[in-house]
Amino acid sequence: MVAGKVFDVFEASVDVRGRNLDRAEDLQVDVKLRNDALRRLTASLSDEIDRSTAESVKKISKMQRDIDKAKKDVDGWDVHIAALRKQVDKEQAGDRKKVRDAKRGVEAAQKKVNGIKKAISKKNRELKRTPKTLGNAIKRGKIRTELGALHSSLFTANRALDAARLFLKGLHHLNVNPDADPRMVSARASQKTAQGTLIAARTTLEVYKKTRSDGGKLASFIVKEGLGKAVDIRSADFSGKLGTLHGAKVNLKMKVMWMGKLRDVNFRFNMKNPKDAVADLLKELRKGSA
Repeated sequence: MVAGKVFDVFEASVDVRGRNLDRAEDLQVDVKLRNDALRRLTASLSDEIDRSTAESVKKISKMQRDIDKAKKDVDGWDVHIAALRKQVDKEQAGDRKKVRDAKRGVEAAQKKVNGIKKAISKKNRELKRTPKTLGNAIKRGKIRTELGALHSSLFTANRALDAARLFLKGLHHLNVNPDADPRMVSARASQKTAQGTLIAARTTLEVYKKTRSDGGKLASFIVKEGLGKAVDIRSADFSGKLGTLHGAKVNLKMKVMWMGKLRDVNFRFNMKNPKDAVADLLKELRKGSA
């Protein structure tokens, strides 16, 4: 194996085999590009990537900044609303206690009215079961007296129930729902506006990506990871009969780290016109990621 430049372009290690070294068409040639050649090829490919994606990277970067800002605004409103709700809830605690106490008062008054009505029903049944005889006159008179007292108590209990209900109704002006507080309503509206801005920013980016040949994947990768991580040619080699290697076009077998994934790439590379070959190689790589 010897070292040298293949087609006066790339440094490589060359292994030549064959029974008859005088016959070129019988010689098997295995060529492996060396590390410095791989670095040069990677650099050329990176330059071509930069040239072809510069505008998209610029636009996507701007759109991504808009998304990040909108997301920060939404997150800020989430934090603000949580703190504000806690504050409003604390402020309304006293009013909520008044309403709870008033509701308990209504419940207690209603319970008393129900109890008296139940007692009246019981006394009426007792009176009905007591025969209208001279011997039961005193007993029936006592029952009627007790019924009179119960009806009087019922009248008083109903007035107390009406008063308790009226007092509770008078508290309806109190806002005891934190989410109904004007400050919360305003904050929720601002949060909704921020969420709408975020959705619009994300939609704008996705629509723009669809106009790109590879769906904006390469430019988006560069925005996120940087140009230096977009491509790295790890190995490249070709082989064939010396007599058939002409015109400097070779079937280059490469292992390429492309957008974070290792790929096996077979590509017809024109060693005499590396600039166009690199542009065509980029097209091939982008096709595979579309």
